[in-house]
Amino acid sequence: MAHILLVDDDQTFLDTASEAIQALGHTTSCATNQFDAVELVEPGVFNLAFVDVIMPGGGAITAVNLLKEKDQDLPIIAMTGMWTVRSSPVMQVGLHNAAAKIEKTYRLSELEELITKYANSSEISASAIAT
Repeated sequence: MAHILLVDDDQTFLDTASEAIQALGHTTSCATNQFDAVELVEPGVFNLAFVDVIMPGGGAITAVNLLKEKDQDLPIIAMTGMWTVRSSPVMQVGLHNAAAKIEKTYRLSELEELITKYANSSEISASAIAT
């Protein structure tokens, strides 16, 4: 079981993604912006983070850098709902620290593959899951 951070300004997407990840047997914590996400992150608390590319106040580039400052070992997957952004320099160069880059139109099986591939198997504390 992995503990996964979801960061997106779209609350409906957060709710849906959180339910899907929980259905796969994992726990989630959600933040609607990168600054709230940074407050949640401490080394070893999360196994993986999914971060929206475009959010008010700064998107994934800001979030990836801020989250990596807090936990350099946290794998971060940048995601976008805008297909034009997928091939842009923002995704290709600006997010070079992201473990993967995906579109939000993923299937549940793809989500499971990403979690299996990138979530490390380190133990996380029970208090971290309660967040």
